[in-house]
Amino acid sequence: MDITRIDPPCWFANMNDNVLQLLVYGSDLLDVRVDIEYQVELDSSIVSNNCNYLIVNVDTSNVKPNTSCTLLFQRNGNIIRKEYKFLPRRNKRIELLSMKDAIYLLMPDRYAVGDRKRGIEKFVIDKDNPDCWHGGTINGMTSHIDDIANMGFTAIWHTPVFENRLNVASNTQYYNYHGYAITDFYAIDPHFGSIQDYCEFVDTAHKKSIKVMMDMVFNHCGIDHPFVKDPPVECWFNRKGCTNYSPLTEYDRHASVYDREHFVRGWFTENMPDINLSNNIVLDYMTQMSIWWIETTDIDAFRIDTYPYAGTEYMQKWQRRLYAEYPQFPILAEAWVGETEYVAKMQSNNLAEIPESTMSFMDFAFQRRLSDTPLGNKGREVYTHFALDFAYKNPQNLLAFIDNHDVVRWLFKHPSVDGLKQAIGLLLTIPRIPQIYYGTEILMAGDGKGDTDGNMRQDYPWNISLTAEQQDFKAYVCKLLKWRKGCKAITDGEMMHFVPLDGNVYVYFRYLRDNNGNVDDSNVVMIVVNFSEVNIEVDLCRFKEMLSVCELWHDVIDNKVRLLNSMNSINIKANGIIILESNKND
Repeated sequence: MDITRIDPPCWFANMNDNVLQLLVYGSDLLDVRVDIEYQVELDSSIVSNNCNYLIVNVDTSNVKPNTSCTLLFQRNGNIIRKEYKFLPRRNKRIELLSMKDAIYLLMPDRYAVGDRKRGIEKFVIDKDNPDCWHGGTINGMTSHIDDIANMGFTAIWHTPVFENRLNVASNTQYYNYHGYAITDFYAIDPHFGSIQDYCEFVDTAHKKSIKVMMDMVFNHCGIDHPFVKDPPVECWFNRKGCTNYSPLTEYDRHASVYDREHFVRGWFTENMPDINLSNNIVLDYMTQMSIWWIETTDIDAFRIDTYPYAGTEYMQKWQRRLYAEYPQFPILAEAWVGETEYVAKMQSNNLAEIPESTMSFMDFAFQRRLSDTPLGNKGREVYTHFALDFAYKNPQNLLAFIDNHDVVRWLFKHPSVDGLKQAIGLLLTIPRIPQIYYGTEILMAGDGKGDTDGNMRQDYPWNISLTAEQQDFKAYVCKLLKWRKGCKAITDGEMMHFVPLDGNVYVYFRYLRDNNGNVDDSNVVMIVVNFSEVNIEVDLCRFKEMLSVCELWHDVIDNKVRLLNSMNSINIKANGIIILESNKND
């Protein structure tokens, strides 16, 4: 009989859910009895056991903070004692994600090495291989929080930092630098650093008024997770065989039972086994794990990878459990479907099951329409996207983006700096929560030396001086982000838009209302977007109902004052965007 580990590593007093599920690792554990020594009696029961694991439920109703209990594992007169600590809960302040936020997405392995030199030479690092580890660390992220804050971002979403161990062979081509093939949900990967490093990162971000969003993976783990070869319970994982990658089956009224089950229960890849959240023991394990990270590190939000693949029924159970401890804790869900109807249905379903839900969903439909629509009709496609906002219960709770770590970088697909300026200007003025991918601010364009995912995950060039063009573009992004922070029409306002009659020029207004329900003329923003490759003179007569609020408008980008009314016109250059706000001094 031997005990080697217990998950969670510790727990917290005064939780609203008093049942603590302990997963005990060891060997020769059959027929072991478990008793608990504490100040008062703690009820416990063995839920499951086999040769290498015990699953024990403990009633923590009477535990106090900063105390310990002793777990006694006994069999045939042999006793093993293990101390288990109960820590005080944080006085956790929940701050919702909203349009007031602007999120910076980064990949720890590719962002910055930082000053953590110790022991890094023992890891597999090959900067010339776009699919290998490149050496970025948590300390590297911490060292550049000032830069992120100074640009005007309010939140950081980083891809996972959990342990991603991989049995490396001579022919290994693809490494788990991305963090999504987790092999220990309670450990930071040593490539990145330690839990102490991560806590320092979160604390430093908070001092700069930046939220930290931890990327969580509930659907799958890595093939080298120890549970794959030796699961604590028999049905910890779903059947082998890949998913059909069709989230549409979730709501498809014509879908077969086979397809629905195959989508949720199939493995994400042959190297990423599918976790079976329909098993309550497994769901409890994953739920406690996510709570443990909140209490241990003070993170502010979760981003949930491959949300529908895990099964929305089970993820809603998890969300209710999470809300029981942290009401309305911010959650961003990835549901990678580029159709408005699907995401709207998923949001409505979530609110129907959990009315207090504040869950945000990623707006892949916006990214698809903006990136994939040919010129000549892009204006109408973007207009159509927002015209369909009636489908959502809360369209302003969606996260919009132009690219991320899973799609090609914008400049790789659309090699025009003016076009990128336009896309960023649009992103930061629409009624959505905006997310910008690291390096976009310095025109990173997908030069990661390959045609795999590594191509859009290149290293941030901290040691290289920026060109004049890069400096100009970063200044542009910073200017818009900082202006956006103070513009309530953008962060709190409504939207009115106009049909792009020529398919090219899209005009919309963001505004607030006064106490009488009228448009507040001191809080109006006009945005004109020209998706064509020629300059266009835009007749303003159609926009009289909004232009009538004032005649003098401040050009946010050029810092000029423009005289506009419904009797004149405005010239907008090819691939251009104009952002005007009502002049308070009019």
